[in-house]
Amino acid sequence: MKAAPLVTVFACDDRQLRGFSLQADGSNLPAPPDGSHWVSVAAIAMSVVELEKYAVDPVSVLVNLRERGYDVAAATAKILQFPTPHRSSA
Repeated sequence: MKAAPLVTVFACDDRQLRGFSLQADGSNLPAPPDGSHWVSVAAIAMSVVELEKYAVDPVSVLVNLRERGYDVAAATAKILQFPTPHRSSA
């Protein structure tokens, strides 16, 4: 069985976007709209299970990676949000 190719995940100053590239340096990614630069944050297997940790729609990202070799998508974080306390704890 052949191993899945690696996808490099990139972030920019706009925390709502993630860049995904089959090129480790991300040279095929378009410039971020906020004028910043892409910074590599992870290298993951090219699979829906791995991509869903970083993208809202991992299937769309996977399709674009296969067709174009890159994608820019809305970010998501699997972070547990604690509820806001209803009273002060002084």
